[in-house]
Amino acid sequence: ERNEYNKLIREQARKESCRDQFVSAIEKAAGTHPLKYIPGNNKIGSGDTTLCVPLSDLHAGAFVNNYWNNYDEDILRQMLNYYIDNITHIAGTHGCGDVVVLATELVNGVINPTNRILSNQDLIDSFLMVTDYVCDFLAVLSTKFTNVSFYVAPGNHGRIMPKKRESLANENIENLVISYVRARMVNYPNIHCYDNEINPGIVTLTVRGQRMAFVHGDLDTMDNVTNNMTKMLGYTPEIILMGHLHYNSFKSDNTTCVIQSGSMIGPDEYAVSHRLIGRPEQSPFVVSSNGVDCIYNVRF
Repeated sequence: ERNEYNKLIREQARKESCRDQFVSAIEKAAGTHPLKYIPGNNKIGSGDTTLCVPLSDLHAGAFVNNYWNNYDEDILRQMLNYYIDNITHIAGTHGCGDVVVLATELVNGVINPTNRILSNQDLIDSFLMVTDYVCDFLAVLSTKFTNVSFYVAPGNHGRIMPKKRESLANENIENLVISYVRARMVNYPNIHCYDNEINPGIVTLTVRGQRMAFVHGDLDTMDNVTNNMTKMLGYTPEIILMGHLHYNSFKSDNTTCVIQSGSMIGPDEYAVSHRLIGRPEQSPFVVSSNGVDCIYNVRF
């Protein structure tokens, strides 16, 4: 009983410490990382299609400098601005009136020694930086689309404790993203931030009548995710989006279209050590009442 009581005390102290650090960092740093986006003259349609925009595997806070890749917070800012231009072009081509932004693994985190060495910010600072970026990203989209919907599927890099076995269930800093962004976007009536109703790691939504599931991807593969979601949700989604593996991919059968979106960070030291080289990329896609009309491969 004494051991269990001490364990509860330690867990509560850790939560309070994290909360105090988080509040202190918000008071000092919130609103200090604008995208500085310069709007163009592109116009968006108001048709019967919706553009779904992944923001997968940003790994904000990481610093990468190798032969194949360079990455830091300034490069991430440039990528997001370039992404907005591509989103505007795609939406104009298809007459998309609405946009759905689906984010996962926003922070680099401290889940292993390599990540800790590659990070030039601590977890809270990188969280505040990337959520500022996300808020600006959504604010720009709100001027181009009738409605902007925002969802988050927390990634494994967002857990607060480095060792998985020491982390409490759903003790992930990315579980705070929706609440934080919702508070920041309160004066934007066409930006809608949604909580995950079934499970913190599973996003469910309906786009143009198509049932969709969104997960990070660390607990699933493209081969088993349809079966996993069907068992967990009680129905078979028409569309499933996932990230985690850092490259764009696509798989479809008679019932479900599975889309895997890449990363913003590109090949870091972990990827290089495993001979995994590729460009940063994302896979926005257009949805109509008929399902996924097309998938784009946006490379940075």
